[in-house]
Order: sequence, then structure tokens, then C-alpha cells
Amino acid sequence: MVKQAGCFAIAIMVLVLWSTALLASSPTKSAPNSSLKPSLLTFQNKQNFLAAAAAMGSKKFVAFSNPTLGAPKSKARAFLQSLILPGWGQHYAESRSMMKVFIASEAVLLGSFIGFNLWGNWLEDDFRTFASTHAGISPQGKPNGYFVDIGNFNDIFDYNQEQLRNRDVRSLYPVTDEFFWRWDSEANRLKFEDLRVRSARAANRADLTLAVIFVNHLISAIHSTLAVHKYNRRLSNPDVGVRLMLDGYVYRELRIRVEKNF
Repeated sequence: MVKQAGCFAIAIMVLVLWSTALLASSPTKSAPNSSLKPSLLTFQNKQNFLAAAAAMGSKKFVAFSNPTLGAPKSKARAFLQSLILPGWGQHYAESRSMMKVFIASEAVLLGSFIGFNLWGNWLEDDFRTFASTHAGISPQGKPNGYFVDIGNFNDIFDYNQEQLRNRDVRSLYPVTDEFFWRWDSEANRLKFEDLRVRSARAANRADLTLAVIFVNHLISAIHSTLAVHKYNRRLSNPDVGVRLMLDGYVYRELRIRVEKNF
């Protein structure tokens, strides 16, 4: 489990570096030069804006159409990229907002997985050391079932008697130094059992988080193919329309999408 936590720690470092590079490369919108153009925020209502625009310049209608976005993209490539690393396929499909969502979810899930593993390992070390001190056990090489048994019985004799009453002779422990235990108090046995249960719960949550990580990869892969489909559709269905410009500012816009259905 320690090796797993180390591997995922390296993975999350790589994810952070990669996501930082992607976010840095994302295009940003620059603000207009307020010293050259009047800001819309300086006008309290539409009438004031129209009056100021008329005083500074004329209004005109401008026809527009979307420029060519580029070549069609591959759905298979986007699927594989997001299946490997969520958000990668969205970056390829130019779906910036969802790219950030999948990067953030992957970082949270990886961090949770590492945290649960580390927490479970710490608790396991604690309950093994605690049992060695207060029950006199030798924890090396013991299976998990052994620690479940010593948490439920005060000593090896109580355990063996219970198995004999149930006629389960195959579950008996030999009364040797290797398997012997006897708790010094009932309170310490209960404390040990609490530590063991919390450790097992952390391990179960780590396994559940790992399953959710797999699902997140799959959802990201499916979404990236849809994003590529949407991107490719925009290439064949451009927007055209007319804008009403007031001294360089868009005041009204009529946008029409031309679609071909077969």
C-alpha cells in the first residue's frame, strides 16, 4: 500500500504540472482599451448609451460569418487521450470549460485515494504495535484474519474454546509463542478493535475511490468524443448574420446557423 501511495503521489504531481501547462496555454480575452473607447459601464441606461454613441460616431450594419476553425478532429484520439488522463481529450477538442472540470475532479480523486491509503497504513501500524504491547503477539507474517480474531477474544484459549463449541477444528490456533495472545485489559482490546476497524474502513474507501477514478476516466473519454463531434459539426455548419455597430461596439446581433440535414 505504501508503494501504491508513492506511485499515485508521483501521478498527481505530473497531473498538476500538466494541468498548469494546459491552463496557461488556454486563450484569454483581453479587455478593450478604455482610454480609446467609451465603456458601457459608464452609461446608466440604453438611452444614454445611444446618445453618447451618436455624438461620437455613426452606427452601421456589418455582415459576418464565422472563420474556418480548422481541420476535423479524430474522435478515437480524443477518446484514448481522456481515457489515459481526463481533460486531455477535452483540450484536444477545444472544450476548455470541461477540461478544467475533469482535471479538477481527477486531482481531487487522486488526492483522496492517496490520503485514504496513507491513513489506513498509519492506523494499521498503530494497531499492530498496540497489540504487540498489550496482547503479547508477534505481528510479523500474520494474516488479516488473525487480527480480527484477537480483536474479538481476550486470549487464544477463549478463541479455541469457541471454535470447539462450533466444531470448527480447522480454525484452531496452536498454543505456541507464534500465535499466542492475551489482552492485559478489556479496554485495550476494545481500543485495538477500534483502530483495526478504522484502518479497514480507510482501505475500503481507498478501493472505492479507485473505482470512481476509473469511472471518471471513462466519462471523460465519452465526453471528449461528444466534444469532438460538436467541434466537427461547427466546421460544416457556420454561423452567419448581421451586427449593428455603434462606434465600434456591438449593440445588436442577429445570428443564423446554416445546417445541412440528410
